[in-house]
Amino acid sequence: MNPVYLEMVKLGKKWDREVKQNPGAITYVLLGQKTENQLFETFFKYQLSDDARTEDVYLIFYQPFEERKTYTQSLIAEIASTLDDWKKSGADVKDWVTGEGDAEEIFVHSMVNLSKAYPVFQQNKIFIQLAPTAISDRLQYEAWLAGCGAAIEKQEAGNFIKLVFTDHENYPTIDAYYKPHFWKYPVNISNLMEKTAENTNRRKGAKENNFQQLILKAGNHLARKKYADADILLEQATRLSIASKFLQGAVLAKIIRAQNKSAESKTTEAEELYCEAMDNAKENHELQAQVMFSYGAFLLSQKERKRANDIFENIAQIGAMHNNAVLQIEANRLIGQMEDTRYLSGKAAVPYYEKCIAIAETMPDAERKETSIPYIASLLLKKYGSQEQKSSELEKKMIDMFGEGWQKLAAVPDLKKLKKFENGGA
Repeated sequence: MNPVYLEMVKLGKKWDREVKQNPGAITYVLLGQKTENQLFETFFKYQLSDDARTEDVYLIFYQPFEERKTYTQSLIAEIASTLDDWKKSGADVKDWVTGEGDAEEIFVHSMVNLSKAYPVFQQNKIFIQLAPTAISDRLQYEAWLAGCGAAIEKQEAGNFIKLVFTDHENYPTIDAYYKPHFWKYPVNISNLMEKTAENTNRRKGAKENNFQQLILKAGNHLARKKYADADILLEQATRLSIASKFLQGAVLAKIIRAQNKSAESKTTEAEELYCEAMDNAKENHELQAQVMFSYGAFLLSQKERKRANDIFENIAQIGAMHNNAVLQIEANRLIGQMEDTRYLSGKAAVPYYEKCIAIAETMPDAERKETSIPYIASLLLKKYGSQEQKSSELEKKMIDMFGEGWQKLAAVPDLKKLKKFENGGA
C-alpha cells in the first residue's frame, strides 16, 4: 500500500476517535507543524470526493476575511454557487432559505436550513473547515468565530454542526476558539518520505525516483553524523542528476555535500562545492540564490563577514531583478543582523530592517505570511528604543499587516521553509 495513503488511513482513524471521544466540542483544532497540518487538510479534502467512505458532510471554505458581514455573505454565496452547480448537473436541488440575525447567526441559521432541506445533512455531522487565505482583522475574525459557536448552540445544532481548524502548535494564529478540542497527530515526515521514495522506486531506471531515494538516505546518514556514508550517496546523486540533466538535483546534492564537508571541518572542499553549485545554477537566478544563502551562512561560520555581506547583497539584487520580495527581505534581514551584534552598535542595521518592512507593505497577504517580517519588526523595535514615534508607527504597520497578535509570530526564521526560493522561485 502507498505509504502516504496508509498514513491517511491512520489519520482518519485518529480523527474518528477524537470526534467520538469529544462529542461536546463545537470546534476541533489540530495543532501541528506545517507538514502535519497539510496532511490533515489533504485528508479533509479527500472526504469531499466521491471515493470517500464517510456518510458525514465535509465543507471547506477559503474565502478571505475582511469583516464579519462580508465574510458571512461570501460563505453563503459559495454554498449557493455549489447548489447551483448541482442543479445544472440535473440534481434534485430543493429551495434553500438563508438565515436572519447577526452575521454569524445568518451563517449558522442558513446551515441549519440547508440540513432540513437535505436529510443527508441532518442525519450526519457537518464538518466545516474554515481556512481563510487572508485575515485583515484578527480580532474581528475571532469575534466572528465566537459568535458562530454561540449561534450553533443557540440553534441547538452542536450535535451535528462542527467547526474544524488547523493551527501551528507553537505559533497559533487564533488566540481563542469556541468550546474547542485540541488534538495532535505527530508525523515522522523524513521516515514517511523515505518509505514513499522506496515505494515509488519499484521500476529500474526511474532516475528521478533514484535521486530522491539517494537524497533521503543521505539525509538519514547525516542525522546520525555518518558523514562518509552520506558523502558517497550524495556524490552518486550528483552524477545521476548530471547524467539525466536534472539541474536542480545536481545543485541540491552539491549544497548538501558542501554542508557535509563543512561539518567535517573540510572547509576548502566545502568552498569548492559551493562555487561549483553556484556555477551550475547561474542560468537560474532563484536557484543560484538558494546556493548563495547556504554559502553565505558557511562564510559566516568561517568568520568571513565581508565576503558573506557581499553574497547577501547579491541575493538582494537578484530578488529586485526578479521581483522576488521574499529574497529581498531575507537578504536584507541577514545583512542587518550582521551589523546587529553585541560587539557593534547596531545602528547600521536599522536601514536594512526598515527596507524589509517597506517591501512587506507592498506584498499580498498570503505571500507576506511566508516572510520573517514579525521577527524583523521585533528586532527593529529594540533598535528604536526610546524613539516613541517610530516605534508607534511600526506597531501600527504590523497590526495592519498581521493583526493585533503579530508579536506571537516573531519566530526565528528558518530559510529552509521559505517557499519563494525553495522551489526555484517558481
